[in-house]
Amino acid sequence: MTGIVGREAELAALAAFLDAAARPRTLILSGGPGIGKSTLWQAGVEAARERGMRVLTSRPSETETRLSLTVLADLLEDVDDGVLAALPTPQARALEVALLRAEPAGTPPEPRAVAAAFLGLLRELGIAGSVLVAIDDVQWLDKASQDVLSFALRRLDREPLRFLISVRTDTTSALVRTFDRERADRIDLTGLSYGAIRRLLVERLNVSLSLSASRRLHEATEGNPLFALEIGRLLAESGVAVAAEPLPVPDDIQTLVRNRVSRLPPPTRELLLAAALLSRPDVETLRATVGAGLEEALDPAERAGIVTYRRGAVTFSHPLHAAGVVALASASGRRDMHRRLADTAPELEERARHRARGFDVPDAVTARLLDQGAAAARARGGLDSAAELLERARELTPADDVDEGHRRGLEAAELHLQGGDPERARVLLEELLSEPLARPRRAEALRIRSEVSLAEENLVEADDLLVQALSFADDVRAQARIHLVLTYVAHFSFDFVRTSECARRAVELLADSDDGPFLAEALSYCAIADFLAGRGVDWKKVERALELEDPDRTVLPGLGPIGIAAFLRMFVGHHAAARGLIRATCSRLAERGEEKDLATALMWHSWLEMSCGNFGAAARIADEAIACASMTGNRIMETWATSLRAWVDAHLGEVADVRRRCAEALAGEGRDLPHTRVWVMSSLALLESSLADYEATWEACRGFADAVEGRGIGEPFLCPWLPDAIEALIALGRLDRAEGFLVAFEERGRSLDRVWALATAKRCRGLLCAARGDLAGALASFEDALAEHERIDFPFERARTLLALGGVERRARQRARARLALEEAAGEFERMGAKVWAERARGELERVGGRRPQPAGTLTATERRVSELAASGLSNKEIARALFVSAHTVEVHLSHAYAKLGVHSRARLARLLPTGAAGLKV
Repeated sequence: MTGIVGREAELAALAAFLDAAARPRTLILSGGPGIGKSTLWQAGVEAARERGMRVLTSRPSETETRLSLTVLADLLEDVDDGVLAALPTPQARALEVALLRAEPAGTPPEPRAVAAAFLGLLRELGIAGSVLVAIDDVQWLDKASQDVLSFALRRLDREPLRFLISVRTDTTSALVRTFDRERADRIDLTGLSYGAIRRLLVERLNVSLSLSASRRLHEATEGNPLFALEIGRLLAESGVAVAAEPLPVPDDIQTLVRNRVSRLPPPTRELLLAAALLSRPDVETLRATVGAGLEEALDPAERAGIVTYRRGAVTFSHPLHAAGVVALASASGRRDMHRRLADTAPELEERARHRARGFDVPDAVTARLLDQGAAAARARGGLDSAAELLERARELTPADDVDEGHRRGLEAAELHLQGGDPERARVLLEELLSEPLARPRRAEALRIRSEVSLAEENLVEADDLLVQALSFADDVRAQARIHLVLTYVAHFSFDFVRTSECARRAVELLADSDDGPFLAEALSYCAIADFLAGRGVDWKKVERALELEDPDRTVLPGLGPIGIAAFLRMFVGHHAAARGLIRATCSRLAERGEEKDLATALMWHSWLEMSCGNFGAAARIADEAIACASMTGNRIMETWATSLRAWVDAHLGEVADVRRRCAEALAGEGRDLPHTRVWVMSSLALLESSLADYEATWEACRGFADAVEGRGIGEPFLCPWLPDAIEALIALGRLDRAEGFLVAFEERGRSLDRVWALATAKRCRGLLCAARGDLAGALASFEDALAEHERIDFPFERARTLLALGGVERRARQRARARLALEEAAGEFERMGAKVWAERARGELERVGGRRPQPAGTLTATERRVSELAASGLSNKEIARALFVSAHTVEVHLSHAYAKLGVHSRARLARLLPTGAAGLKV
């Protein structure tokens, strides 16, 4: 990093930044125009290359025709297709289309998919070595590239990546704020010293001023190196004596640059104007625009140090030079050049932008070209650019084509919403709704406006707007879509009857539709809406939806047919099938960067693992869900995920964490939504039940219990707190009220064949019988409950049933059987990490009397007996018949024994227990 004058401290800091330990780091170079940011930035780029780093660079400029994703294209210009091929196929395809390396086909790539692909690409490059992402003048980034970079920044962790950016101090940038939040280092550049300015003039221009002239120049320029060089160049060119007074110092550097540009020949200024207005001023486009003689016109500008020519493109030496060229041109001159570039620019999107700049009165041809440019931008994932073009097309739509202007405005609003700018969408929609729209347009405007409210987490307003939209919708497809968005909104309020009615109406409206993917979404919405309303699961609808689904095209909010199928499978207890579907859903959403929906999928994946007794995995996945929701700024989802994390903690027996998370959820946004309240209530109820504080258990449930008592139970899955509520009422001696809840719970479990409900209801029935003194009836109910548990993988609930069974068997003086049940319960609770419940089970074992329970790490008598029989060669079924237990119980005891003995096979078990059970007759 040589040849830079007066920046020794800054160069040292830059070197230290590049040589620091490999992890994501950022260095921001900030300062005013001409202060030397670009020079220092370039030095950093060269130093990184000398160190063998992979360097990705972009130097965006201030231009009237900025295109979407141009900075992303610059950064990845030298990244070959082989690196892209290492990405997941959806990401690779999205990036290829966004970078114009592949023709758009089918559904355009979503911005989040492009962002996820860029993040994946950075990580892939980081595997091979350190990477520097360097962007000069970051304030000129196009919004699409800015969003992509922000997405990646927030998700990088330990990768060997560095970001070097420069930014003007007089501008604001959302990306710079993101960098700052990630604890970026910063160098704020100020003017050079008096001595450095003198050296700069001598070394760069061979201009030597007197001491007094040098001092006056330094004072006038405040040490700004570009300003000083421009004045020095002016002195040298004009022949002003070095001691002449006063010095020819303009008021600002922009004026100085314009003055220098004005002295260039007219053909050169024309060429420079074309270059300044193009997003990528390549020689072929410039030649097509200004004609022959390009090299001759370019030469004076090169000699003046205003531009350089390399790799087939013209580049301005400093952004101020390009700005000076544009400022010097007259308004009519700029319009004329834009019109010429509208015919010669290589990309349709850019041609449309030039056309719009060249014509400032309504014009049907220009509006249509802007439509086409918007379609091109949308096809490569540039939603914000497409929306901007459509807004301009609306402005240029002739007055006699009002409906076409409304269409363009509505499309722009929807693209703003999809691109993550609901505020701009809302402003545009309210403007449109104030105009006399045709009925279909008003219906569409209200529907999009409702989705803005959804994005802003205002569910009440969204519902009201959808009802209004329905009153204006005449088209069957429009009506169906509104009904389906209403389905989505209504389910948040737990109004499941209305949810189901809206979904069913949508499916009826689409009965003759040839739009398979949209029908698939409607069918899946209807399937889960009916389930939530207590109408069971129509698996034919689910399978039909999966057949028709297009994973690359979704219209409605939510997870689509495959995600809904996963939910339904897990909710009815088909855990193995659900796990495959939910993992596929999470993988697909992660590949596309759809983190809002990914948070939802992860939440329910956590619930699935918790139901299967994998509490550690459930906690980790729930934490991922919270992080995803937080990353997207979705506070309602973050609150909901926090409440579900409390549910996991309640199973683990983390008392303080449960109370803390429940308090956080009840203080967060969305705290009034039933989704959040039901998990908070269930978590607290389970916690208090584990602590045997049944008054507190009932108090936690009472609000929902009163509501259910009034309206009845629909889908049992929606009442995870109900078994704890019934058990609390039994423990408190309120047996008649417990009976009322239990009868309804049993009936819904039987009618819908909800195995979880049947198993837990039979456990509650056993406890109720025991409370009434009917120990025989209690034991029979517990056995029935265990039989139901054989049909479903819910080990925590099964262990609770064993605990209840052991307690009643102890009361019935069946001590051996009680010990067997309680040892198994304790072992299961310990395996899952449910420490409070494990302590309760061990406490019950103490009360059984006789032989004390074995400490953890040694085989219990039952585990040893089962292990001996297994070592002798008996199968699980044969062991079960010999001991009068279920095959599942044998599997549990064997798994505990394997873990304690550190073995993984029966052969190894036989070597440890050679005597086995020889001679035992089965």
